[in-house]
Amino acid sequence: MFVSRFVVTAFAITGFAASASAADLSLPAPSAFTPAAYDWSGFYGGVHAGGDFGGEYSADFTLPDSFGEDFDSDGFLGGGQIGFNHQFDQFVIGIEADWSFTDIDGDTRVGLTGLGTGGVDAETNWISTIRGRAGYAFNRVLVYGTAGVAFADVEVSESFTGSSDDNVHTGYVVGAGLEAALTERLSARAEYLYTDFGEEEFSLAGGAVTGDADANNSIFRIGINYRFGSFR
Repeated sequence: MFVSRFVVTAFAITGFAASASAADLSLPAPSAFTPAAYDWSGFYGGVHAGGDFGGEYSADFTLPDSFGEDFDSDGFLGGGQIGFNHQFDQFVIGIEADWSFTDIDGDTRVGLTGLGTGGVDAETNWISTIRGRAGYAFNRVLVYGTAGVAFADVEVSESFTGSSDDNVHTGYVVGAGLEAALTERLSARAEYLYTDFGEEEFSLAGGAVTGDADANNSIFRIGINYRFGSFR
């Protein structure tokens, strides 16, 4: 009798332990339900396209007349960018360099003593920037501001004799953007940049028309980046 009770009790205890172990095995670790935060750190490269909407050229003529002309500019651009990000907590800092081919231009009609009335055209052939970036990451969405130095090749031409002169202008750039991770490697962005370039001297019509020219641009562009890897 004692032996039979002992056997029944032993089987009951063994069954309870086995059930408890099975229950423990069926419950996943809580961390398995916690998605890993997206990491923006590392090198990246990509392409972009957009346009200048509401930009302006300024030309101050000194010979043979002294007067200034401001005229609007617009056009499209496209190019590429490379950069590096470092993320700590939810803050992201980085540096980025880009180059854009452009067809941004503008023109005006002027009257010059001894030359009559004709057209003066300004065209931006390319724009390049080197910028710092600082932003805040909402996991897979990054909101950022950016600022740095900008360069642009601006060509000024006139219709009186068909001459032209071009210079590389240096200025500053400021802006802001929004970038969203599409996959672990690919992200898409939209950003606004304002560039303001300093004056450079130009000489047209064999020196008959001289002066200073500068430019500013209001650029909206979209882009795609490929991130090469995390360095956190």
